[in-house]
Amino acid sequence: MDSNRLVIINKAREYLGVPYRHQGRTHLGLDCIGLLIAIWRDTGLAYDDFNGYGENADIKTMAKKLDKHFIRIRGEPLPGDVFWMRAIDGLERHLALYTENNTIIHSTNWGSKRVVEHRYTPQDKAKTFGILRWKGFID
Repeated sequence: MDSNRLVIINKAREYLGVPYRHQGRTHLGLDCIGLLIAIWRDTGLAYDDFNGYGENADIKTMAKKLDKHFIRIRGEPLPGDVFWMRAIDGLERHLALYTENNTIIHSTNWGSKRVVEHRYTPQDKAKTFGILRWKGFID
């Protein structure tokens, strides 16, 4: 596996257990995009913060911001790619990082309400509608 992918994954694992907090960007609390922003910040990558959004993020605005930092890919994901998923309410507004162990790392506002890592299940796959790859950092 590319070492840059491992850097992203290991940085995400440093946030495991951090509580969910809408628009959170630190170890005090993170939401799903906040986790990605924390990784960008911690690894020295340029980023645009996604702020000022409600619990039901606008999909078009989200897509425009994501397209600045990711390319959308078809086919099988690689560790370090990001899944764009439907949230528990069915809206296309959740992000999760794919790992080398067929798990995902993400901040969730349901269940444990923290940053978690768990197996990427068939149910998760059914909720995934996009695979995003970081621009200029990997591959």
